[in-house]
Amino acid sequence: MRLSPRITAASLALVVTTAVVVLDRREPLAPRPAHADEAGIVATPVIGDVPREGLVTPIERPGIFGLGISPSGSRYAMVGGYLVRIDLKSGKIVSILRRLPTMQH
Repeated sequence: MRLSPRITAASLALVVTTAVVVLDRREPLAPRPAHADEAGIVATPVIGDVPREGLVTPIERPGIFGLGISPSGSRYAMVGGYLVRIDLKSGKIVSILRRLPTMQH
């Protein structure tokens, strides 16, 4: 049985793509903690970090950001230019929702 050139090409492409994905074992870039440097610039927040109090801006009206009421036990906030959800008890970042657009003056 002879395979058509299309089937052969598609099969080869699938094998190569699978091999590239499986063999790509590079370490992911390590996220930076949500702490300000000497200039006051905040790095990317990290899930599980507890950002310093001065770096957290609570979201009082989540609807402005297209969000509903925050899940029980957490609240939405801005940290380092990101919209995040913070656990009320521990203060840890539970999830990073998205990067917020920068304001142009």
